[in-house]
Amino acid sequence: MLAWATAHWAELVPSFTLNPELLREELGEFLRQRRINLPEDERIDGDLVRAVAGETMALDRVLRDPQDARLRLDLLTDLRRTGGLAVVQAVVQRAAPRAENGDLDPSGCSAKGVVKVSLLSSPSEGAMLDVVRRAARAE
Repeated sequence: MLAWATAHWAELVPSFTLNPELLREELGEFLRQRRINLPEDERIDGDLVRAVAGETMALDRVLRDPQDARLRLDLLTDLRRTGGLAVVQAVVQRAAPRAENGDLDPSGCSAKGVVKVSLLSSPSEGAMLDVVRRAARAE
């Protein structure tokens, strides 16, 4: 939508000599910053806000579905409050180097055809696989 809107404004006001692509990027970053600042204004921990809407997240994902970002932020906040976030972080830190070497679709959540069950070496890995499978069914 930002691409369409910025191109449209460039056509409507040619005397401004707007660069639609640059304007789209700047507006996108402005909206990302608003998405980050709103929860921080609510006293939600900044590291959690950045995890769901920071620069490591694709801008299109942050802007396309702000409710998804809010749900993920609420989940992380609840996990931190109940002490479960440390466990999730440990799993993610262990899996992240493996994921970086792969070519998985970052928007997908399915273990089918991706996970080799025979390579799982601990009960926690099996439990994480169960979580991913349940999440895939819920989509």
